[in-house]
Order: sequence, then structure tokens, then C-alpha cells
Amino acid sequence: MTDAIEHHHETPAGTPTTLRDAVVVANIVAKTIGAGLSAEGHNLHVDANAPKHLGLGFSSFSRVCVQTMTSLEELKASYESAA
Repeated sequence: MTDAIEHHHETPAGTPTTLRDAVVVANIVAKTIGAGLSAEGHNLHVDANAPKHLGLGFSSFSRVCVQTMTSLEELKASYESAA
């Protein structure tokens, strides 16, 4: 896990692993939906092959983005209703 997080911005990412590819894709999803735009902003220096390694085409990547946005909104709403 530590290796995947430490190296998920490397291009190319070296020997691909499923875990590192998953972290890369999670980062791409976060940037795509506008979450996690810290100091690096939209700086997407990632291995563009990671989604392919995981078998994600455009349609499946888009579904992941939509589901992530939906889940994030539900999570925000649950915190707001608890306040």
C-alpha cells in the first residue's frame, strides 16, 4: 500500500501492480470530479495505462466517476444532517 501511494504520480509507473493502478485511477477519478484538488490542482502526471491495466474503458471509467460523485454527495448529506 505504501509503495502504491508513494509512486502513483510516476510516469511511467514502473512495473504495474493492481494496487498501484487502483491508486492511480482513484486519483484520476478524484481530479475528474473536482475532489482532492489540493496544492497540485489538476496536475495529472500519472501512468495513463493504469485504467487499461484494470480493464476500464471510457464507459466504465465514467460510471466509476458518477458512482463516486453520488457516494460523495450522500456522505456529505449524512454529515450535514448529523450537524
